[in-house]
Formats: sequence, structure tokens, C-alpha cells
Amino acid sequence: MHSLIEKYNYEVPRYTSYPVITQWKDQLDASSWAAQVKQQLSANSRLSLYLHLPFCESLCTYCGCNKHITVNHNVEEPYLAAILKEWQMYTSLLEEKPIINELHLGGGTPTFFSPSNLRALIEGLFSEGIERGSEAAFSFEAHPSSTTTEHLTTLASLGFQRLSLGVQTFDEEILRVIHRFQTTEQVYAIFNKAKEIGYNSINFDLIYGLPKQTINDIYQTMDHVSRMMPERIAFYSYAHVPWTAPSQRAYDENDLPLGEEKRALYEKGKELLLILGYEEIGMDHFALPGDGLAIARHNGHLNRNFMGYTDLASDNMLGLGVSSISELGRAYHQNVKTLKEYYDHISLATLPTLKTHLLSETEQKTRKTIKNLMCQLHEVDSSDIQIKDPEALKEMQDDGLIEFTDEKWQITERGLPFIRNIAACFDPYYERKTEIKQFSSAI
Repeated sequence: MHSLIEKYNYEVPRYTSYPVITQWKDQLDASSWAAQVKQQLSANSRLSLYLHLPFCESLCTYCGCNKHITVNHNVEEPYLAAILKEWQMYTSLLEEKPIINELHLGGGTPTFFSPSNLRALIEGLFSEGIERGSEAAFSFEAHPSSTTTEHLTTLASLGFQRLSLGVQTFDEEILRVIHRFQTTEQVYAIFNKAKEIGYNSINFDLIYGLPKQTINDIYQTMDHVSRMMPERIAFYSYAHVPWTAPSQRAYDENDLPLGEEKRALYEKGKELLLILGYEEIGMDHFALPGDGLAIARHNGHLNRNFMGYTDLASDNMLGLGVSSISELGRAYHQNVKTLKEYYDHISLATLPTLKTHLLSETEQKTRKTIKNLMCQLHEVDSSDIQIKDPEALKEMQDDGLIEFTDEKWQITERGLPFIRNIAACFDPYYERKTEIKQFSSAI
């Protein structure tokens, strides 16, 4: 495995979308995007909503998300009012009110906002006849240091049953290095209170590859997991991209576990999670057998979009808020990235368009191929796909990472660490050699 890690540890996309955002062609202006929304949602009113809530009280130096650091909570109400105005711009395009099948609050730190303001936000979304689907899944991300019992009870009363807790690690020294302020006691308290209230799916976000992280930290982390047993684990690879996240320069890069050492952290974590009864889901996710992600994996309905893996297979996802990304059928859309630009657009009652893309027929086929590889670990329609780099794929086949049987490509157990590399062989836009850094390394 050592030689394979050295060979394949190059920069490659994470493929939360295809094409990746750097390849979008901006074919749609705001009015053309509005027409796409009207066309797509008139044909299918069921919708997933993602709300980006970007504020954090302190900067976690590892983070590459779009965030705004402030301790001024007066920013809450104007921002939520802007989101509701953006939502009204969308609903005004539709003859019939959409049915919300999935709602996720991401960040930033959603629990930066007060429970009362979050209540006003959710009630505002569902005003004017907007309905919730009969099996809708409502979820939110939470920081252990800012999440209160009132947050949990308020959101539960509004229909939220899923909680994603940003744990990352339990090690005090690593938390200090990455400037993240939370305690182990806070994690336990929030987990236990959420269970008591009735949350039926709790996810822990964990990261491997953090500065100063060792195998001992993985053992410690999984010991805490074993004491709580959250239904889901997102075990993410730390993406070192200081060219887009300058805060990552706050620590010495020599402290980062790299290559084989970094992969060993994941393999040990995976081994311990499997012993606990978790199932590996696609790339860097785990779930207990009864959880929706594991069920979706077994029945072939596992989906991957800009929010990561989901058990709701919908092509209609609308993002609200600064920098949010939408996917409606064959159209992609990203909002402007700064608060000033976002507020300017909202005040003028114009959709805050930054980037767009309209997928061609060929791109739709490639998207299906890459999604199948990421979700099901195979591509079932091999007669109708294009291979960008057949020589690289043949080399991966010789290395035992992928095999071709029964008219389909199948990723092997040996190939799991290299899913992104394999997917890139089917991506006609991907160029491995580039002078400008765009992506994180595969391992």
C-alpha cells in the first residue's frame, strides 16, 4: 500500500458535483437561472433546501468553508431576513408551492444564531402554504461550545430530528493548535441531551490528518465514539489548501501527517469503527446498519451532492444564503460569496448569482458515472460512458484498484482509498498537471 499511496497521492477533485465548480461555464444569468427554477420545480415540486449560515465567533484554522468571524450577534436578524427574502424570490416564480423533503442548516455555525431567531427563520420558510414532505429529513450542524439545550428543544419542536455535531477530535492539544474551543464534556452533554429529546440520527464530524495527530488520537477518539455510538460518522480527510484557506498557515506544515502516515490514521479509524458495527458508506462516511445512509447504500438509493452523502435521492437542491450552491436537474448555481454583495442583491430584489452551469447531455452521463462510483462503488452503464484516460484506468486495474466484470467497472477494497483518482479517469476536464493549485491531495 505504501508504494500505491506515493503513486496516487496527487491533487484531484472531491467530486461533490460534476463538473467541479472550477469548470462551470456561466451560461446562465440571473433571469435564465430563474427560468430554470420555474421549469424544473413546476415539473417536480419536491425540494431539498440548504441554508448557509456563515457566522462563527472564532476562527478554526483548519476550516476551508465560507465563514464570517464576529462576536456581534446583531448580524443575526438582518441576515436571516435576507435569506427569507431570497426564498420569497424563488417561491414567487412557482405556480404551486414546493414541498420540502429535506432541510439542512450548514455553516459557519448555525448554533451561532439564537434559538428564537432560528425559530423565526424556519417558521418564515414554511409560511404562505409551504408544506413539509411526509418523510422529510431536517438536520443542522452544531458546534459543541455554542449549542444549548434551548437550541436542541427549539429545533426539535420545528421538526428537526438529525444533528451533525462538529467534534473533529477530542485531543486538547490538537484543538488548541487548530484554535477550536470546546470540551469533551460539552460533546457528551449535547449528545445525551439530544438523545433524551428524541433526535433519531446524530452524526459526528471527525477529521484525520490534523496537525500533531497520531494513531493514539484515533484510538482515543474511537473510544469516545464507542461510549456514545452516534448513528453516523463523517470521517473526513483534512484538506490542506492554504492557497484558498490562508488560516491554515497558522501552524507548521511539518506537523501534518502526510502520505502513508496520514492514510494509516484513516485505516485504523475504519478498523475500529467496523469493530463497533458501523458500515463504510462510499468515501469517508460510516453508519450503523439501521440508519438511513446504510439502508440507502444497500437499496441503491444513496445520493451524493454538495451537502455530501444523503439518503434522499433528489436532483432538486436549492441553496439559500451567501455562497450557497444549488442543483436543479441539469443546472448548477452558486450565490455570491461576500456578505456585502449578497445584501446588495437582496436589497435590489435580484437573485444573487455568482456562477452557473448548464450540463450538456455528455456531462449528465459523466455525472451519473462519477456519482455511481462515489455512491455504489461501480458504474453499471459501461456501454455508454467515456473514459478520459484509459491508460491510467488500465494501470489502476493492474494495480488492483478497479476491475471490469459483468459489463461494469467495480472499485475493489484495495481501491477504496483512491476513489477520487478512479473517478478522475472518467472526467474529460481533469488535468493532473497544472501550475495553479486547485484541489487537495487524494490522501
